Order: sequence, then structure tokens, then C-alpha cells
Amino acid sequence: MDEDEQILSSGGTAVQFAQVTSQAVVVELYFWVRISKDGGSVKSGLLTKIYNAFADEGIDMALPIQQVMLNQTNSETKVKPNH
Repeated sequence: MDEDEQILSSGGTAVQFAQVTSQAVVVELYFWVRISKDGGSVKSGLLTKIYNAFADEGIDMALPIQQVMLNQTNSETKVKPNH
């Protein structure tokens, strides 16, 4: 965080472990930004730097897996309209 000019050093920064489970380690970062409207882009840039640092060290991010099930009906099945 020290490298980003948009993150203020005078307001204090904090890094804390919020949760550790078998599936994730949740780390919370707290920092002050120079211009509040730029907070989203500063956060995005910081997350990108963290992701790249993990990749450089060979640490993979666990991505959620979703399974989609499609039910297919017979094309000859007809639905009678309610009149």
C-alpha cells in the first residue's frame, strides 16, 4: 500500500485476518484514500497488485465452481393452453 500515491500514510493502514476456514482466508484491508471518489479504482488497483503478487509466488486463487443443470423435455410434448 505504501507504493500507491492515492493511499494516505498519515491516516493509518490496517491489515487483519477476518476469517480462516478450510476454503478461504479472509483478509480485511483498511486505508484512507486521498480523494474519496477514487476509492473504487484504488481498491481495484490494490486487488490487482495482490493477485499478481500471489501469481508471482505460484499461489492460485480458489475460484468458485457452479454447476448448471438443464432439464430438456421431449419436443413432441405439447402443452394445452388454458382457455
